[in-house]
Amino acid sequence: MLISKGKRIINWENLITIFAITLPLGRGLFNTSFVLIIAYWLYRVFKGSVGFRKNDSIFLIIVTSFYLYSIASLVYTDNIAYGLDKIYSQSFLLFFPLVFLSFKKEVGERTYMKALKGFLLSLAAVSLLSIGRQTYGILWDINGMEALTQNNLSTSIVDNYFLGFSLFISFGLTMYTYIRLFKTHIELFRSKGLEIAIVLVLTITLILLNSRNLIFLTAANVCVMFFAKSTLQKTPVIFIKVLLTMVALFCLNYWANPYFGDKMDKVVNYGQEDSRGKYWGGMRESIWDCAVKVVETNPIIGVGVGDQKDQLELCYKIYMHNRLFANNNSFNAHNIFLQILLATGFLGVLMFVLSLGYMIRLAILSNNMYYIVFIGVFILAGLTESYFERNLTMSFFAFFNCLSFFSKSNLAK
Repeated sequence: MLISKGKRIINWENLITIFAITLPLGRGLFNTSFVLIIAYWLYRVFKGSVGFRKNDSIFLIIVTSFYLYSIASLVYTDNIAYGLDKIYSQSFLLFFPLVFLSFKKEVGERTYMKALKGFLLSLAAVSLLSIGRQTYGILWDINGMEALTQNNLSTSIVDNYFLGFSLFISFGLTMYTYIRLFKTHIELFRSKGLEIAIVLVLTITLILLNSRNLIFLTAANVCVMFFAKSTLQKTPVIFIKVLLTMVALFCLNYWANPYFGDKMDKVVNYGQEDSRGKYWGGMRESIWDCAVKVVETNPIIGVGVGDQKDQLELCYKIYMHNRLFANNNSFNAHNIFLQILLATGFLGVLMFVLSLGYMIRLAILSNNMYYIVFIGVFILAGLTESYFERNLTMSFFAFFNCLSFFSKSNLAK
């Protein structure tokens, strides 16, 4: 009786949902849930209920080729310790495709919605608790208003980097908008009040986190979806109202939120070097300039996964970009493609692009907009941030890349 009940509880769908819930809750929890997934996969392999077809093998080779080449780059890297650490943190890129491929027949739209619902609930809960804790500190004069911004907010409850947490919210709001507009038969939450509360909390948190790029990207994604819906229904008034609302909210945030307004002012402030806090526009320009210089030394195969950080920091020192080392910090390439180019050269970028292109093609053939929406958000966000350099966003990409894809896509095509 207990064994039968355990089998009903411990299944692929529930394990996927648990991982989605734990993603916003910190590295310890989502790594633990990942171990449970791997243990369940090994159990199914041992039972002989996991098999692969020819198309499955082709898919696995193409999708994991970039990661496997990253491992091979350790051969010509000097900093082996750092390289092994990066390979370990990016191992989700290998194991999630392998596991999802094994259980592809057990993954569908229902699984996707269940996991997305858990993800949004968890994300909203962490956001609300974080805002509550920081607000309490402000009311009791423990903290200043800056406690409600960026890493001060995102790490108040769980140690989540604010750009990664902003990416979570941007994806959540974008996917929610798509489902609400184009999948009207799907009911994510039974309570309308709960649904509104979740969207409101996530929107406020995204604004407070003050990521210019992700705030703009989310607003643009929502506008594009309303434009598509208005075009299909031939009701342009809806799109115009949404667009004007977004512009008004953006302007209000600029004028009423001094932290966001200050960050927007810094976008065009390229000319000065004396303060890390004042010249982010110029800092990113310096970072990209150095990344390109390092790439030029090994454009075909890159400098290796282990040496990417050392070589980039060496360039900062040579060209005296001292502001990049303020407060003992250094910076990655701040572009996912440039970071891959830096570590593995044009070969690595080619493999990464081919793997995404292969999955996008299959998703389009299967009319899988869940995957198109996800990959669109991630790639656009990745133009200004190296999300593969952090365990949080690395696991997010590997998980939702597979979950979104296998929810509808057909490998037989």
